[in-house]
Order: sequence, then structure tokens, then C-alpha cells
Amino acid sequence: MFTDRSLLFRACLVLSLFFWLLSIQSVFYWNPSEGAHELNVQIEVDASVDQVYNYLGNSEKAKSWSVYVSSINALNAEAYKDGEAGSIRRCYVKGSQNAQFWDEEILINEKNHLRQLSIFNLNNFLLTADHLITEQRYSENEEGGCLLEFSLFFKENPSFIDQLKMHFASRIVQNIFEQNLHNIKLDIEMKANA
Repeated sequence: MFTDRSLLFRACLVLSLFFWLLSIQSVFYWNPSEGAHELNVQIEVDASVDQVYNYLGNSEKAKSWSVYVSSINALNAEAYKDGEAGSIRRCYVKGSQNAQFWDEEILINEKNHLRQLSIFNLNNFLLTADHLITEQRYSENEEGGCLLEFSLFFKENPSFIDQLKMHFASRIVQNIFEQNLHNIKLDIEMKANA
């Protein structure tokens, strides 16, 4: 009987430690205005909202700024213009020889304000989750430049396992978003000042 209680205590201790570590490691926060958990990263770009919006609407530019994606191919270019609502694109992961990829569809395209993309068909990833949405949000800052935000959240209530995976992977995703935003800023500002 002592062994059973000791084993149960250890299991509870390990689970508590796991969830505590997960909670301090996670950057997947509750957003009360959205009523959902969200990862959000932003940067100020010394360029107009229109310039930043148009730059990110061109899939060919991704190889210049993305630390994670080697290329983006439009899958329905004959029906939809790149960057517009309805456009479906395949994103290939750098260094995977095109074995790792996902597809995304642009759901909402509000010029100079918002692009919302659904993420699906994740292939050859260690962790996957369903119903992921990413947004590119654009707003003018006080200096006339652009505040660019990348966010990631679930479109529908996620399963407990998907939510756990997102908390676990959130720091990795945040780091990729931060590096990408930095590269976007550098590329746009360098071209504007050339």
C-alpha cells in the first residue's frame, strides 16, 4: 500500500512539474478580445502600410525573408491572384528537399489591414494540429510607418492534445515569427533606402 501511494505521489509530482514547465515556457496566451489562445508577434517597419502589405502578398518574396520556408507555390494561380482571398499556396520547409510542406488558403484579404490564412495538409511534421489560422495584421503607426503583426490561433476550439501541442511548440513558432518579421523589416527598409 505504501508503494502505491508513493508511486501515485511521484506520478502527480511529475505531471505537476510537466504542466508547470509547459506554462512558463508557453507564449500561447489567452486573448480576451478574440476569446481564444493566440500567439502574437509584432514589429515596426519604416515603410507605408501599403508597401508592407504588397510585399507580403507576393509569394516569391518569401525566400528573401523566411527562415523556415524555402519557397511558396501557388496551387490555384489560374483562378486566384497570389495573395488574394481564395488563393491556395503550398509552403515548403527549408532543408527538407520538399518533403515537409503545408498548404494554406487565404480566407480574408482586407487591403492594407488583414490577411487571414488557414493552415492545413501538414506533411512530415513531428507535431501537427487541426484548424490553425495565421493572420498578418497591418496598421499605421504614429510615424506613418507600419506596425506589422503575425498571429497564430485555432479557428475552432482545439482538442486538449492540439492545445497542449501548441503550448509546447509556441516558443519555436514565436522565434520563427520574430526572425521572419526582422527579415521583412530589413528587406523592405533596405530597398526603400536604396
